Amino acid sequence: MLPNPPNAPFEYPPENLMELEIPIISNSQCKVLHPLMNEMQDVCTDGAYGMACRGDSGGGLHCFDGSKWVVYGVSTYGKELCYDGHNGFALTAPKVDWINAIISSYS
Repeated sequence: MLPNPPNAPFEYPPENLMELEIPIISNSQCKVLHPLMNEMQDVCTDGAYGMACRGDSGGGLHCFDGSKWVVYGVSTYGKELCYDGHNGFALTAPKVDWINAIISSYS
């Protein structure tokens, strides 16, 4: 687990990492709550099954691709109160070149 960021520490950081099985919703459903959502770069999940919350940003949205798990998105936005809404994720596919460049710069 990564340490708390020095400029925004959490008073009660989690002791255990958690996971949730959650469905991806249509872009039109997502745009109702997040009008600025970019359909080419974002995807949303149904918050009725659980929500990402403060401190979850950067966490992965993993999908099973028939034979393997892939990181489909990265948690970026949601409702401030952490319930009753949709979770927003930045899609990883449009960012693969950037991700690889960052990884290479540290290799």
